[in-house]
Amino acid sequence: MTNQQRTHFLNWKPMNKCNWPQTESILDEIHCTRRGISERFHGDIAAIAEDAVRRQAASGRPLRKPQQDKPIDELRAQSCR
Repeated sequence: MTNQQRTHFLNWKPMNKCNWPQTESILDEIHCTRRGISERFHGDIAAIAEDAVRRQAASGRPLRKPQQDKPIDELRAQSCR
């Protein structure tokens, strides 16, 4: 993360700037939130991913880890029964 990104991140406040009317869809709110995140990191997808990993680790919530994937042939055989 560059110094500019770090400064921008440290000055970040929760996103309430979307100002969508109550009648707008949840999709509009999602697009606005995603646009805000992209702007916060100047479109740097690597920085966005690093931030997501950092926030997930700091949350203390467990990350769901599915069991080992079964081979696709085995899944197909089970679904045909």
